[in-house]
Amino acid sequence: MRHKPTEQEGRESLIGHAVEKALEARAQYGGSAPGLGRVSLDALLADRKFVRHPVRLSFDASLLEPGEFAFPAAVSEDDPAAGFVLHVHPAFEGRDEVIPLLVAYQLVCVNYGEIAGHEVAEAFGAALCGMEIEDYYQTICQLADSLP
Repeated sequence: MRHKPTEQEGRESLIGHAVEKALEARAQYGGSAPGLGRVSLDALLADRKFVRHPVRLSFDASLLEPGEFAFPAAVSEDDPAAGFVLHVHPAFEGRDEVIPLLVAYQLVCVNYGEIAGHEVAEAFGAALCGMEIEDYYQTICQLADSLP
């Protein structure tokens, strides 16, 4: 009889895949620096090996909910390959040291769609940014809580 994967096994597999890709991307774009720099982030966003669809950053809060730091909006509802505009709260514009942390959390939505929840986002972001998951989570929470 064939094994039918459970929902938990599927979640664990997705997290494992996301972390593997994040570590690979960090090795290519993050180097040994304490975090992914803005120039490296821009190069990563252009690399289809790690970011499945085109992503353009926009420092615009018009689509954000109160307390939301970023949101990836599809350019076309019918064709994800058309790309995404990642709306980042304008309070973070020019803060190049935190923008990669915020963007990393949202990239799982671009890469995996709605099946990727917060656990995947936290694991991916932490691995990409070279942090422990709990430290990454706390940092993201502090940044979100700092919004006006």
